[in-house]
Amino acid sequence: MTAARTLLRSWLPPVVAAAVIFGGWEAVLAVLRPDGFVLPPPSEIGSAVAENFNAIITATGVTGFIIVTGLLAGVVVGAAFALLVTAFRAANETLTPLAVAVNAVPIIALAPIFNAWFGLLS
Repeated sequence: MTAARTLLRSWLPPVVAAAVIFGGWEAVLAVLRPDGFVLPPPSEIGSAVAENFNAIITATGVTGFIIVTGLLAGVVVGAAFALLVTAFRAANETLTPLAVAVNAVPIIALAPIFNAWFGLLS
């Protein structure tokens, strides 16, 4: 009985909170009736996800593959630079300021450059 009670105590508050949030969202949109493309109700979002489930799963697989490929490429390039910098003093003196400068640039500022290089639709 205590295991069931512990399970209920751990699961009930988040489930109730989610029900209140989504129910309130649905109710507010039913009363205010804003444009559907601005803020669709959760029921429409759920039906759109159900209708496009196969496309979403396919896109998720492609995105995951791109993420893993990018991670592996980053590890290989990073390890190569680390070996180069530790093995050769000239490489250390040349590449360290460049690495510091690149590290100082916010990622969001590099997004347009990467988009131009790799394209939006890969």
